[in-house]
Amino acid sequence: MKKGTKIILVLLTLLVAVIGVIYLTITPDQSGIKKVEKSVEQYLLEEKDYKSNEIKTISGNYNPKNVGNSNISAYTAHVVFKDEPQVTYTYFIHEGQVTQGGISSPKDQNIHKED
Repeated sequence: MKKGTKIILVLLTLLVAVIGVIYLTITPDQSGIKKVEKSVEQYLLEEKDYKSNEIKTISGNYNPKNVGNSNISAYTAHVVFKDEPQVTYTYFIHEGQVTQGGISSPKDQNIHKED
């Protein structure tokens, strides 16, 4: 095999490997999304004493920018409560604990803000 052909094969192999790593990094694991949704739901119902009919939606999300960051989970859950439908609360799991991490509204309208 010619030297040029070998170089092309090595470069193609490296390209495929890099594309594979990028794909695995930015593609969410659906089980991770479902796990964060379930964990946040359980937290709200069992630890914060909400009723299921008080929660409008819980939607899991994946942020590949947080992969490898020990302080922030790549998986978060966005929660909307029925009595405050214009506000989205963000929860994440850090060191096994569910934590409220953000609120998408003006500060004076946060009925469900945790201390």
